[in-house]
Amino acid sequence: MNSYSPTEKILNRLFHVKPSPLRPGTGTPFVFLHINKTAGTSVGRAIGLTIKQHLTAREIIARIGRERWRSAWTFTFVRNPWDRAVSLFEYRRGKDRTGIASLDLSFSEWADRVFSDSPDPELHNNPKSFQSQCEWLRDDKGVIDIDFTGRFESIASDFERIAAI
Repeated sequence: MNSYSPTEKILNRLFHVKPSPLRPGTGTPFVFLHINKTAGTSVGRAIGLTIKQHLTAREIIARIGRERWRSAWTFTFVRNPWDRAVSLFEYRRGKDRTGIASLDLSFSEWADRVFSDSPDPELHNNPKSFQSQCEWLRDDKGVIDIDFTGRFESIASDFERIAAI
């Protein structure tokens, strides 16, 4: 899979340009759909992406159009939802996002407050981070149509399959 040239990388950083999620591939263009807390940063680096883009399928289709989405090879990684929730908690606690560390919230207390039917708006400040992985993958018609879904738990072998394309 190809990445942007060094000049493009510098210009993107200088002008805060978000590159298109549609990337040039060796044979066909591709889209990597990066769900938060699923090793997406590591996958992105391995395929030469210069910045993270946490975009849902709906957002990507809105940016590139349905025809370009259909013609691209699309892939993502998912993770056991429990492990993903723990990872999100640890990340937010480590950065003291929304005061989790300052409040000394346990995982159980935090989970009760962010995954309830009426989430705490102070802690649930970025709803996309908390939505289900299925919601990340649904297009504007509610359909999940991704060419390849790798698993965090088998990232090495799944990445080998991606690299072979």
